[in-house]
Amino acid sequence: MVTFDNVLPTLVEVVEGLPDFPGLRTCAVVRDLHGKVRLVVEESEAGFDKEEAAKSLQRALHGYFEGPIWSIPGEGPDEARLARALLERATEWTPEVRDVSTGAKRNAQGSWRKYERRLSKSAWLDQGAPYPPWPIENGPCITAFYSFKGGIGRTTALASCAWQLAEEGKRVVILDLDLEAPGIGTLLEVESERGLLDLLVDGIVTGTVDLEGAHAPARVLDVADRVIVLPAGRLNENFLEKLARLDFSSHGAHDKPPSDGSPVEKALRAILKAVKTKLRPDYIFLDARSGIHDLSGLSLHRLAHTDVLLSRAGEQSYQGFALTLRSLIRLKGAKNVRCTVVHSMATPGDTPAVLEERAEFRQRVYKVFESEIYANMAAQRPLLDTVDAPHQPYVIPFNSELLRFASIKSQRSNLMRDEYKFLHQRIIAVASTDPGDDE
Repeated sequence: MVTFDNVLPTLVEVVEGLPDFPGLRTCAVVRDLHGKVRLVVEESEAGFDKEEAAKSLQRALHGYFEGPIWSIPGEGPDEARLARALLERATEWTPEVRDVSTGAKRNAQGSWRKYERRLSKSAWLDQGAPYPPWPIENGPCITAFYSFKGGIGRTTALASCAWQLAEEGKRVVILDLDLEAPGIGTLLEVESERGLLDLLVDGIVTGTVDLEGAHAPARVLDVADRVIVLPAGRLNENFLEKLARLDFSSHGAHDKPPSDGSPVEKALRAILKAVKTKLRPDYIFLDARSGIHDLSGLSLHRLAHTDVLLSRAGEQSYQGFALTLRSLIRLKGAKNVRCTVVHSMATPGDTPAVLEERAEFRQRVYKVFESEIYANMAAQRPLLDTVDAPHQPYVIPFNSELLRFASIKSQRSNLMRDEYKFLHQRIIAVASTDPGDDE
């Protein structure tokens, strides 16, 4: 049975098996918005039978294949021009196929390229160089707080770190990018006429950013003047209408020079630059949407310099963490990943069961770092117990007092506990541009 998962390897196996395959200089697979595939080829010699190749692919892929096959030189100038444009847009690709004789996987032969058209999730899937709104050395550092699963203390950890920085005299601006389930504005008792969603919609339509009325101090804190929040916006009858108009579908992550991506990404970049210029923060924190959402992808992969990845113990959380880290590395490259791992809502205490949970968490995180980052390191790889290695999780035990309270101000002692202080220090170190502080 042909499914989405085996369409591409099947296509490659069929094309490699064609008798005139050696006559092709380049093969490009174009997959459309619905998952159908088309083949575009560049011939090095005359004699490639496109009609027979298309019939073979139709038999193997059924409805997943869309003909005809386009080529250079093509049947005419229009076909050649279109084929050339698609080949230029496609990126280099090294597909894996099953060897017919041995059954083992191997890299495909020949020169392959691929062009994926998608409705969304480009920020999670694209590959390319890091492209934040400004270099980290030009400051302020943008840090995204992210968790694959919601409800595990992400916003609370962010609030604690911002509070600590403010008490040290630093100015922090927080953007609530959890637009589907906003919370940081309410948590910090922010009162504003508008919010980040208003800025996004206005920016997409008009191309301008006016921060007036869209930010306010965290008045619940004694250092409110140093913690400024751009909340999601007012949850009135127009909130859903605005949310429904966010466009994540445009591409451009790999243009040279890089473009500003989708309309939402362009607006977010403009907002961040306005925040930098007009509010002059020392740090910018993004409260990212949980899960595999377009906004969380933009926060982690396209906008932030550093990332705080929170997870709790559990198989689903481990798998989500692995997926997140692999996506980060795909886009930023292993050398450019600046992240902090947090074992959130860890079982408190020091019983054998508790120690086993923490050991398993550390081992599961290490396994991902070892395969995705450490395996390609020229220098000596960090070991599992290397204290200052990036895979070492910062443990924040479960605290029932933080589940429900009237005001976050009443929780100052809990939010200034050692585990939050250690996390705060780590975030400062990762945000530093001093080479001695890099991972």
